[in-house]
Amino acid sequence: MKNIVLGAVLAASFGPGQALAGEGDFMLSVGNGLGFAGMEKTPALDVGTRIGMRGKTNSFFGIVDYFRVAGEADGDDSVSVSLTTVGAGIRHALRSTKPRKASPYVVGGVYTALPSTSDDDVNDELKELKTMGAFAGVGGEYLFDTTFSISAEVGIQRFAVLIEADDFDLTGAVTNSYSGFQINMYL
Repeated sequence: MKNIVLGAVLAASFGPGQALAGEGDFMLSVGNGLGFAGMEKTPALDVGTRIGMRGKTNSFFGIVDYFRVAGEADGDDSVSVSLTTVGAGIRHALRSTKPRKASPYVVGGVYTALPSTSDDDVNDELKELKTMGAFAGVGGEYLFDTTFSISAEVGIQRFAVLIEADDFDLTGAVTNSYSGFQINMYL
């Protein structure tokens, strides 16, 4: 299942992404971010990668993100939960991007998550989990030259969960803010 979803993301990024971006460059962005969610505002670190095509003003990309949270459950037991998210997005430059100039942008996209945990019993339950998320944000990119830049981004995301088990159904959603930095390479 993970390979099918990842393959679909990459195909969407390079197929229609290249056609919609027009004349463009291959894009690889690697970064990390910090998100705050829930009433406790617990921070969680994530590492993300965006792979796609950059046109004159629009960039179309696939997303592969890794997010991990660890804590204690039931007293002394340590439990970790990780989410690998895959999806697709678009970034629109509000001004033309030129070397040695900063350029603001807006970004948005959709994703799904593939969860796992250190508890084998819980992993069996997670197979029934269906997830969907969307994000929107603003950022700025500074190009050092035509092939290398750094960017910073802030935004909001909404993540919905549905568990359909034999004896119950559970739905829920989390809205959180995020911020992050990325290193971008264009080939």
